[in-house]
Amino acid sequence: MPHRAYLITRDKFSKIEKELTGDKGRKLTRRDGDCLRGIELRKFQVQNIAVGRDGSVSVLGRLSNEKETSIWTRTVLTEVWGRERADQFLSLYLIDAGSRGLPNNKQRKIQQAGNDSESNWDEQFKALVAEVNERKTINR
Repeated sequence: MPHRAYLITRDKFSKIEKELTGDKGRKLTRRDGDCLRGIELRKFQVQNIAVGRDGSVSVLGRLSNEKETSIWTRTVLTEVWGRERADQFLSLYLIDAGSRGLPNNKQRKIQQAGNDSESNWDEQFKALVAEVNERKTINR
């Protein structure tokens, strides 16, 4: 079951970073998209989404088979899934976290990008949307 994602505001970032790194000073790793190719969307556990002042978007999360939290940028997600799919994925979690979705400067004409190796991506995304919506209903 997917985890609830939260928006990180600029003023709270350093506090959240300290909570994540703890006393050990653990560094977060920025990841490329290779580990996302061919995974089930439900196994990508989004914990936080950061939106920069310039509209850049990054996801803080982990894969279900990993212990460490990592960071993926919107650019990386776009390279793996294509712009439309990456934006759908990010918007789902941004809206779930209480935002309106992607920043206005990111809502440009949708073009297919990346590869189409995820033939069942759309089906997995529909299932993920249903799970997120079901969780919202249960938490009310």
